[in-house]
Amino acid sequence: MCVPQCVGILTCVTCVCVCTRYQLNLSNMSISDRLAGMLLRAISADGHRARHVLTVLDLSRNGVGLLGARGLRKFLGGQCRMLRLSLAWNHLRGAAAAEAAA
Repeated sequence: MCVPQCVGILTCVTCVCVCTRYQLNLSNMSISDRLAGMLLRAISADGHRARHVLTVLDLSRNGVGLLGARGLRKFLGGQCRMLRLSLAWNHLRGAAAAEAAA
């Protein structure tokens, strides 16, 4: 039996467990850069379960920019099992893109 545990900041956030892969789909949710940064920093905290089990993260079609990119760098910099990450159609240009890629 698979019982997902995830951060629920919006009512229509979905966290699905497929076998042992946990997916968090936040696509097209009008998430601001600031909110994306706060969310990613929160799940990057030491001991947070999402950091160790989340394998698919979809943040496409939102407002992710520099603050979100900094949170993403922190999340991906630790022990993470990310297999697929979608950041399409966001504001990741210039400094934000460099921050996400670092």
